[in-house]
Amino acid sequence: MKIVLVFCWVAVFSEICNGAALSLFSAYDSNMVVQLSKPWSLYGYGSPSASVSVTFFGQKFPAVVQADQTWSVYLPPTTNHQLTTQIVVESGAESLTLTNVCFGEVFVCSGQSNMGLTVEQSSNWTTEQTQANRPNLRLLQVETNAAYPNVSTPQRDFIASQPWAPSTAATAAQFSGVCYYFGVNLLEQLGGDVPVGLIQSAWGGTPIEVWMSPASLKACGESSLAGSPTPVPPRSALRMFDLPLGTRRAALDASVPGYLSSSLYYSMIYPLLVVPIQAVLWYQGESNSGNPTGYAACFPAMIEQWRADWSQASLTSADFPFVFAQLSAWPTGPASTLVSDTRYAQTAALKLPRVGMAVTVDVADIASPNSCIHPPNKQAVGLRLSLVIQTLLYNNTQVISSGPQLTAVNVDYWDQSWGNYHDGTGEFGLCSWHDTFAIYCGGMRLKFDQPLSLVVPPSGLLNFNNGFEVMLTNGLWQPASVTGLIDPFTLQLNVTGQGGEFAGLRYGWYDYPAMPLQNAQGLPVAPFNVSLMPPSAH
Repeated sequence: MKIVLVFCWVAVFSEICNGAALSLFSAYDSNMVVQLSKPWSLYGYGSPSASVSVTFFGQKFPAVVQADQTWSVYLPPTTNHQLTTQIVVESGAESLTLTNVCFGEVFVCSGQSNMGLTVEQSSNWTTEQTQANRPNLRLLQVETNAAYPNVSTPQRDFIASQPWAPSTAATAAQFSGVCYYFGVNLLEQLGGDVPVGLIQSAWGGTPIEVWMSPASLKACGESSLAGSPTPVPPRSALRMFDLPLGTRRAALDASVPGYLSSSLYYSMIYPLLVVPIQAVLWYQGESNSGNPTGYAACFPAMIEQWRADWSQASLTSADFPFVFAQLSAWPTGPASTLVSDTRYAQTAALKLPRVGMAVTVDVADIASPNSCIHPPNKQAVGLRLSLVIQTLLYNNTQVISSGPQLTAVNVDYWDQSWGNYHDGTGEFGLCSWHDTFAIYCGGMRLKFDQPLSLVVPPSGLLNFNNGFEVMLTNGLWQPASVTGLIDPFTLQLNVTGQGGEFAGLRYGWYDYPAMPLQNAQGLPVAPFNVSLMPPSAH
């Protein structure tokens, strides 16, 4: 896909398209952060055939306004993050000056409502607003304009609801909480003197299809005609989780507007492709929780296409890090796996290089004032995303960026013979008596790659069974109890119930599960579902 900026959105930008005033695309403004150590282009508007001159660090760069009333200049990279400059743009008698322009690390934050939930709506806003003055943290917010969901062609520009500005209590209040706290943590991790630029481009309640180009939709089987917009049907049954709890059932299909496939890609992502960036942060999936199989195909396809498009348009690295927040917990019904299946579908993206995941299941808050689908603890989510970026982008081997991961399962199979205890069950296992005078014994020892901590989940969780279940060969799942730690890396499980061999093991698999395992840093073990059957049995 060749990225060519030739379109004009007359409905929104008529005053720009029809006028001759010298101006810049919305991605460029005073206080902006330019990606450090990368060449970049400055884009603007003017009168056709007019000459434009851009002064950058004392050097003049010429341009000519094209017939579509746009111009651009190619500017060299800046490698010193301590520099701040102004940029002067002149055309005939017209001129404009960008001030307080700095050079640092630029990130795009996208997704749906959990990315859009503001700093003011997040936990501890009263405290945070007294600390929000951070001159080296710069914020840019793309507007959620009512026209965007119906856009069917690529747009060269967007409307900024908040132009580039340093972080203050006023500018941070309505900015994405996840994105902001990511930036706060990264700024500190980078020593405080490397500017961090955050671009929020998110819309609550949106399915992934609206963020995907036609090419990526075609790649995952969601569209048969690349370039032809396909209506995304209203999904009130899914999007109602973005509404306050009391109004969910009142949400009808007719009251939730539909979107065109690719509409937000065209209107909220495409115009950003000219901006060199370091990475993308993504928090989305709730509105696709009815189709985990489709999400598992489309999510990686979207990532690959965004990477290709950004690389071609702005020389951003072709494999820039893409880090996503795994869906948090919210109850959708007794024993429901609607959300947990989508969490698993999200992990399909981890097969791609330089893709990382931050687990958020444990930050759920069933009493959240924004409905339980929107946990207010965005500080934890932002921190975890920053830790993953430290690993993927900066190759920081001193940072622990994820919780313990399962590396091995030792199984003590069920036995109905008198006194025939299998390895491990004599000391740690659990045997239960039955009317037939048979003894049913079974247990598992789980090995992890980090030392484990056992924590007591908060009260109010559904399906509390220590988070573990085993599946027998008859396909039935049953709870597994945690006996304790054999050593810091090894957990012992016991199981009672019907006879049969263990066929599978899962952890944290309900929509609102117990999550008692974490490491010393408080990072949780991610939900998992593993088969225990030999390959020949599949």
